[in-house]
Amino acid sequence: RGGDGRLTVAVLGGMAQLGPAREAAHARVGRRLVALGVGRVIGVGDGGGEIVAAALAAGLDPAHAVVVGAPADAAPIIEQWTRSGDRVLLKASRYERLERVAEELFGGLASARLTVDLDAVVENLRAIRRVVGRDVGVLAVVKSFGYGLDGARIASALQAAGVSFFSVAYPDEGVALRDAGVTRPILVHNVLPLEVGKVVGRGLSAEVWSEESIMALAAEAERQQRPVRVHLKVDSGMGRAGCVPGDAPRLAASIRDSRWLRLDGLMTHFASSEDPAADDDTRAQIAVFRGALAAVTEVAGRPRWVHACNSAAIARFPEAHFDMVRAGLGLLGYVRVGGAPLEGQRPVLRLVTRVVSVRELPPGQAVGYNATWSTGDAPATVAVVALGYGDGYPWSLSNRGWMVVRGVRCPVVGRVSMDVTTLDVSAAPGVRAGDEVVVFGPGDGEPELEQLAAAAGTIPYELLTRLTSRVRRVYLGSR
Repeated sequence: RGGDGRLTVAVLGGMAQLGPAREAAHARVGRRLVALGVGRVIGVGDGGGEIVAAALAAGLDPAHAVVVGAPADAAPIIEQWTRSGDRVLLKASRYERLERVAEELFGGLASARLTVDLDAVVENLRAIRRVVGRDVGVLAVVKSFGYGLDGARIASALQAAGVSFFSVAYPDEGVALRDAGVTRPILVHNVLPLEVGKVVGRGLSAEVWSEESIMALAAEAERQQRPVRVHLKVDSGMGRAGCVPGDAPRLAASIRDSRWLRLDGLMTHFASSEDPAADDDTRAQIAVFRGALAAVTEVAGRPRWVHACNSAAIARFPEAHFDMVRAGLGLLGYVRVGGAPLEGQRPVLRLVTRVVSVRELPPGQAVGYNATWSTGDAPATVAVVALGYGDGYPWSLSNRGWMVVRGVRCPVVGRVSMDVTTLDVSAAPGVRAGDEVVVFGPGDGEPELEQLAAAAGTIPYELLTRLTSRVRRVYLGSR
């Protein structure tokens, strides 16, 4: 394993159409693997065998290499060698069909799998940059451990793409990002007095809006002899957190006068920026915030980062971009304004599971707890799928949700159970155990995350953060 504790496994097949140069090319690849410190090598077929032979000749430990005849044979070896966070490279000429390794590997992980497209996350960042311009920074909100998607992985991809800032809800989330190698500034929104030591000690920034929070940070910074950057939050009308606008100059002066605190940012939060019916309220918030900015600037100078816009406001209120914008769900591709997605957004998630069993039911047969659905006057074919409220699929989707099986929209019938959900698959002939079921995804005809949230009477944020660890996360991307 490398210095970061992560193992790199290369699964390599032959390079076609090289003619006489094939063997020499394979030998160069094998030697290069050893030079790069790749931890394990799996060769697929004759070409992969030649690469492994060259790697062994260059000094690769024989215990760290194996040759298999078919792509599917590589999957159990990868599963045996790797653990969470390790990297696997699949590379060969197209005819080798190494995608079968991924199919076998992912299929064996768990019935319910959430695929996260990290390349799409980065593309969404670029789309936001096109909207705000090169002079405006982008803060990536990765609180609740990246909305349940693994904040460290999301942050690592965005850091490599040059994001300006990150923010989290609590100090422990910031500590986890630091431990994962995130070096960009991290703003913590909620800091209890007993947690100021983590903020100061790990080089985090803190949101403040009271004299008490400023004093607690200043005292800890003095104790550790380390400066702390803070962002003063102004309540411009949301009524949840932040100082009243009239107190902003006084608090800014307190930060200015502290030996160890640095006023790095001024911020506010909009209550209804996605709702056109509340545009007057949002514009009123912008006006209040501008007044506070002017007053703070007069007392303590203009902070480096002035920020107000969340994902919806980025598109709708360009006059409020200031020095930086904050994007959370927008980076995942799920912000809608007036029913339409933001320009350039790509949904990054796909949740799938498997059919456990299929049954033919007679007319009048009830299904599920409390018999809330029955087949009625005609027989029906029902499939039990491996996903329930124990995985985070909402119980409120009982008799309301739908999934896609074999390209056909199939309704949820009966109550959602802890571990399974039942679908009416009568319209999808030939369904059998093991078939893939799409719970939500970006493909044509697949349920959209927003649709499921609306049917469940909730919001996309809640659906994502409630997915439990039993739903395995699979990360795709070139990074």
